[in-house]
Amino acid sequence: MSRDLPRPSRRDVLRYAGVSAGALALPDCGDNLPAIAPVVATLEVDVRSAVVAAWSAIAGELTVHLEDDATGEPVAEVRSPVGPGGVAHLDVTGLSPGRRYRYRVTGEGTASDDFAFTTAPSPDDARPVRLAVSADLDVDPAFDSPILETLAAAAPDLFVSLGDWPYADNAPGAVTLGEYRQRHLAARGTDKVQAWLRTVGVRAIYDDHEVGNDWDAELGARDPQRVAAALAAWDEWFPVRGAPAEARYRSWRWGAHVECFLLDKAIETSVAQQRVQHTLLR
Repeated sequence: MSRDLPRPSRRDVLRYAGVSAGALALPDCGDNLPAIAPVVATLEVDVRSAVVAAWSAIAGELTVHLEDDATGEPVAEVRSPVGPGGVAHLDVTGLSPGRRYRYRVTGEGTASDDFAFTTAPSPDDARPVRLAVSADLDVDPAFDSPILETLAAAAPDLFVSLGDWPYADNAPGAVTLGEYRQRHLAARGTDKVQAWLRTVGVRAIYDDHEVGNDWDAELGARDPQRVAAALAAWDEWFPVRGAPAEARYRSWRWGAHVECFLLDKAIETSVAQQRVQHTLLR
């Protein structure tokens, strides 16, 4: 697969994402920059599995080292190549319901901090659950608030994001696949967001700002290349199991009392736009 643009360099990450606290010292770097730790999120958590999405500026392959949080016993080790946008999708399966797991991501010359998540209870498990639900995660300093620290302190079982993550249309708005990729990296790679994501698994769908303000079928008809680029970047950073266009609209259960439906704003995306998206990722 060819790349739309080269993966952002370590210097790009420092400029766009501000990742500093999670950086690792690496000797013999020609430009004397730190080696950036992988930018990580735990996605699509269900009863027996989770998908780890991990971006790296320097590794061609990443590995998840998973252990039981209570016992420290190793559970799984999953490897995946880094994709064309710098993101590896590591599908961890064979887990137990309602169990807390901890993991780290490693690759050549890089390693993450510890991340943790809790699998969903069995569908017949009537235990109380605690979900955090929000939207509009904008890392612009003008909108800084303690909300992520507050959510982490509440220790939810799962975080459900209803979109506008990232605000890819903040000036200057993203248009190309490379620009959308950089916006996702900047939004997920900040220290504050990574600190939050180290504590919880995520289920997510987009709204409008991941593409453009109030985007709709009219924008898709007028600028299918832009819409396809935005959705391609979304699928890299928020992978779902199955073909993306069919899998973005989905439902899932969390124990006996919760069923959630995530609705796809792009359900009417034209066949032509899907073909453009496929071409961008080839």
